[in-house]
This record gives sequence, C-alpha cells and structure tokens, in this order.
Amino acid sequence: LVYIQVANEGQRAIGERLRRVLLESRYVAPGVENIAGKAKPPASAEVRYFSREDSESAAAVARQVAVELGAGTSVQIRLVSRDTTKKQPLEVWLPPGP
Repeated sequence: LVYIQVANEGQRAIGERLRRVLLESRYVAPGVENIAGKAKPPASAEVRYFSREDSESAAAVARQVAVELGAGTSVQIRLVSRDTTKKQPLEVWLPPGP
C-alpha cells in the first residue's frame, strides 16, 4: 500500500502518473492527496516507511519515483518511527514545485 502526497494541486498530474506506475508494478496506490495547508512538504522528494521490514520496498518505490520524476532527481528514503504493530503503508511525498 502506497499513499502519494503532493504539495499543491498543480502536482496532481505528476501524482497520478506516479500512481499509475506503482499500480503497474502491483502496488496498491489508492489515490493522490493534496497536503497544502495540512502538512509541511519536504524539501526534496521522499519515500517514508514506518517499519524496518519495509526498507527494501521503500527503496524499490524510491527508484521508481526517481525514474518518473526525471534525471538528477533525488528521492530520500526515510524511516519514521511509529509505536504500532499494525502493518503500515509507504508514503511518497513530493516537494513544492510546479
């Protein structure tokens, strides 16, 4: 399960393109969320994961995101600690931009 977060509505098309690529790779990607006014976007693209077991999946998603965003795009992979034993999704966060 991969959630896609965009910094503004102008990025929805990019988010949808990432969603299609992830769906083609057999990930469940239910939609694109515009986080404007709800959360602070990162300075560069990120894939966030919440369980150490998901590090390889996070790296694979980050590689796909980097390819889709274009040459020279840096995609950070970030482990975010959560106090839970439930399976957590991966999250793709896009920085502010067009």
